[in-house]
Amino acid sequence: MAPFSNKLIFLDGVDQDVAYDSIGDGHQTGMACVLTNAEILPL
Repeated sequence: MAPFSNKLIFLDGVDQDVAYDSIGDGHQTGMACVLTNAEILPL
């Protein structure tokens, strides 16, 4: 990885608090929140 270190960004302490309050299972909630940063709304 050393040859690519100038092209990499490492983030620390990033959390999606909105995912904790959203409905759905882990995969649904995780993907929806990653793409929109909003909680899943019930139908």
